[in-house]
Amino acid sequence: MENPFPAYKGDEPYIFVCYAHKDRDVVYPEMAWLRDQGLNVWYDEGISPGEEWSEELGQAIQDAQHLLMFVTPNSVASRHCRNELHFAQNHDTAILAVHLTETELPAGLELAMGSSQAIIAHDQDQATSHLKMIQALGTIRDPEEPRSVEGIQPMTDSTVPASRTVAPWVLKGSVALGMVLVAVAIAFFSWERTRVAPQFGFEGPASIAVLPFANRSVAAENAEFLAEGIHDELVTRLGAVKDLKVISRTSMLAYRDTIKDMRTIAQELGVASVLEGSVQRAGNSVRINAKLIEADTETQLWADTFDRSLTTANLFAIQGEISMAIAVALKASLSPSTEARLTNVPTDDLLALEAYFKGKQLLEIRTSDSLVGARTQFQQATERDPSFAHAFAGLAEAWLEIPNYTAGVDPSVVRQGARYNAERAIALNPELPEALAVLGWERLLHRFDWRGAEDALSKALEIQPGNVNALHWMSHVHSWQGDHDQAIDLADRVAEIDPLSTLIGRNLAYIHMDAGHFDLAVSQFKALLKLDPYSSSLENLWTAQLRAGRFTDAGNTLDIWAATRGRDTTQVGRLKNALEEREMTKQPVLLETLALRSLALTPSDLAQILASLQDSSGTLAALSESYYAGTHSRSLLSMRINPSFNFLRDDERFNSLLEKIGLNEK
Repeated sequence: MENPFPAYKGDEPYIFVCYAHKDRDVVYPEMAWLRDQGLNVWYDEGISPGEEWSEELGQAIQDAQHLLMFVTPNSVASRHCRNELHFAQNHDTAILAVHLTETELPAGLELAMGSSQAIIAHDQDQATSHLKMIQALGTIRDPEEPRSVEGIQPMTDSTVPASRTVAPWVLKGSVALGMVLVAVAIAFFSWERTRVAPQFGFEGPASIAVLPFANRSVAAENAEFLAEGIHDELVTRLGAVKDLKVISRTSMLAYRDTIKDMRTIAQELGVASVLEGSVQRAGNSVRINAKLIEADTETQLWADTFDRSLTTANLFAIQGEISMAIAVALKASLSPSTEARLTNVPTDDLLALEAYFKGKQLLEIRTSDSLVGARTQFQQATERDPSFAHAFAGLAEAWLEIPNYTAGVDPSVVRQGARYNAERAIALNPELPEALAVLGWERLLHRFDWRGAEDALSKALEIQPGNVNALHWMSHVHSWQGDHDQAIDLADRVAEIDPLSTLIGRNLAYIHMDAGHFDLAVSQFKALLKLDPYSSSLENLWTAQLRAGRFTDAGNTLDIWAATRGRDTTQVGRLKNALEEREMTKQPVLLETLALRSLALTPSDLAQILASLQDSSGTLAALSESYYAGTHSRSLLSMRINPSFNFLRDDERFNSLLEKIGLNEK
């Protein structure tokens, strides 16, 4: 089998892959997948057996962020692999062992790998093992540009698919990740703005951050998915306590395996208390430890150990007991309805719960592959338990997000999948915040039902004021209708409870862009690009520059975007020239729309560019295409408030389209 790509030779962080050459057929696809996720990969491209172990290998290991060993009988028997592993240990290079096949380790190698993290891939489905690799290697990837995947029906021939985004970099360890993202969060909160009284908020000063639960299970009965799922579910349940501020799970993942003390964590996240815990599975039994700490004094407020048989009823009972104990310890008031939510048992099928937990974890990653994997897991959960409302809500969210990350999606299939599962979740549990939030977003994106969307999202926030999805999506509902003060307040609120999420950071900048705060939005998109030059912040940046009338700046950003995405540089050059002419002459400039389509722009992006050039026919055609596709188009939904469309305000076709999407200004 030929080498899949050249070994990485640059100065950015990378992983060193240790493997046996006899395993190329199984290892090379794994390496290619890792590279697609944005990792820089160094591997031995062809040192023959019997050759001396080279200095080049030693230097590559010493400089690597991680040594990733694919464990098989062949690699265990390889002298070269053993040398690489021992060299990595001697130079304190982090080691991750991925067991591709069941392999008996020699005593010396077992001892050498005893303190290393291991993933038993051969006992798991591929989506789960890939999820664990992403988490273990500490990658940050936010590829919002779509790519095609197996199992998704194609769009019509008129739609040009976007090319695949490959993300660039990996931060060195979760501590570094936390430090960098905290810096971004501080930057967001330092923005000067006029605040209005919040419509949705917390009624008291109690606040908590729940650290990721440690998995203490032995390798043969690894319960990592269980630890992750319990952590996720506990954060969600605590969010039902209306006067308790709970930091989102997404932000808390930055503190996985952290060495920071409780006081530092609490100061970075703006909370008064921290909960830490662990999960240990042994056969059909589970032990969960939890401890609540007052961060400022590092005083233990509450602690308990729960030893139970492994059933869904017991798992949810434990989480309910922990949530109730925390509410009491932090003096948070509990209504009867809140107590009922804290102790609710959504499914009695352990395998359905396992599939649901895996689906939630895959949903967080936000890649094309992970979303399809999440959809599969949620589907399995609903098939095992047709009354599992949470799984139907997760399935609806996966359907809603897939078009944002995947080219070649049939819009009618997406609409059907999202709507059916959202409405099924509501039918099963009308008071489930996750279901209400996803139903509200589906009503807006697919039906342009602004009142229905706001009603569902408002109800979700009444039940769970800290629901990240509901706050995020409600901020757009208000923003696109021109209620910018309320939109900014909601975006601020979600950034407060999910301060380390780059997605939420971009949302806050986008809401400011919608409000016309272009300097602020541009500066924050640029700050986010310093963290990840390949993220959708590039598209957001040139969108903000176009709306601000900074056409030359937008052309320069589009130039970087094209180089990053591998687009037609000739066509981008023509677009740059047109934008420069537009800025210099202040007159409309026409470009051939078909040529612009060769850049694989979405109809939404195409509408924004053509509007900036004041091409009325091209702009209206792109907006109409977005309307009939019936999927997420920010240009379409921002028609009322986007200044780029001002030249069309008196056009009957424009106002007819505004009326169709429920935003008619007259």
